[in-house]
Amino acid sequence: MAYLEINKLSYKYEEQWVLDNISFTGQEGKLIAIVGPSGCGKTTILKTIVGILSPQQGSILVNSDDITHSPIESRNIGYVPQNQALFPHLSVFENIAFGLRAQKLGQDFINAKIQELAILSELIDVLNRKPHEISGGQQQRVALLRALAPSPKLLLLDEPLSNIDAQLREQLAIYIRRIQNESNITTLFVTHDLEEAKMLADKIVVLNQGKILQEGSPVEINNNPRSIEVAIALGLKNLYKVTSMREIAESKSLKLISEIGGIEINIPDDYDFSAKVKGIYINPTLISIAKTPFNRKNSFEGKIISVIPEPMFNQVTLLVLISLKVGKVDKNDIKVLRIHIPGSQCDFQISELVHCHIQEAALKIFE
Repeated sequence: MAYLEINKLSYKYEEQWVLDNISFTGQEGKLIAIVGPSGCGKTTILKTIVGILSPQQGSILVNSDDITHSPIESRNIGYVPQNQALFPHLSVFENIAFGLRAQKLGQDFINAKIQELAILSELIDVLNRKPHEISGGQQQRVALLRALAPSPKLLLLDEPLSNIDAQLREQLAIYIRRIQNESNITTLFVTHDLEEAKMLADKIVVLNQGKILQEGSPVEINNNPRSIEVAIALGLKNLYKVTSMREIAESKSLKLISEIGGIEINIPDDYDFSAKVKGIYINPTLISIAKTPFNRKNSFEGKIISVIPEPMFNQVTLLVLISLKVGKVDKNDIKVLRIHIPGSQCDFQISELVHCHIQEAALKIFE
């Protein structure tokens, strides 16, 4: 049985449905990410779960208890809003202790609990400082510990990495995952960034305009978006519009003229040519790259404009500038193709001319 159950939840603000009959579940001890663009309803979900907002329809169950209309103080849910909401006049210690004092626990218990959490999150040396005296990443950890200290049933995080310097985001993501994993607390966090979700989540729920478009594991969502709307909501790279298409009868294939150039795909005998192809997604992990030509269909020449190490994923991302020379596309037009390769296999340099081959399995067609 699921630990968190959101059943047909709807919330209307004035005359607009911000959440429209959404349902999803989360297993105990897992981290679930809600991903979608700004204004799609992500934060509204958190506010209905914590009790700040009351839904017009649907139910919210935590560990089989229906908390849909329970008072905030009785829900025992930890919530870290996007602005952290730390108390500026209190020390780090007192910020973390706030929820514990509300439970009227003894000072010895509070001291031991905070020492344990501070060691786990490497904040032991800043307990006596005020929030303005520590870094943004440390402030976010303090907010996280303040929510965790009272041992809530559920932890909610609103864009936990959005206000963090880029150099610290990966480090903070590791802290969040480590603390969540060691405390074994079921966690729901929202983000507009697919990369954040992939770093942290066991399960991803894609939301747009108050509706759930798709849910699944990070690998499933990333590699197999169900629709072009999902791909756009995720902010997936290597997503290109298709301007025209034609059948190649002799090879039983379809030629798509796209923003990235001409793409040829095999098609089944019963393919419906009346269907309009809206776009294509090219999986960046299924693109071959070499310094010599491939002499195969769906191969392109390009120039590397960026080499981005991603040690957390043990990979390197290459941005390759592709010159378009097919169909009605302007020969001077250019597009960037994103390619992921294992870090151990990268011997490419910026400005190097390369050849790319898009495997058939890399192509996802959106109609």
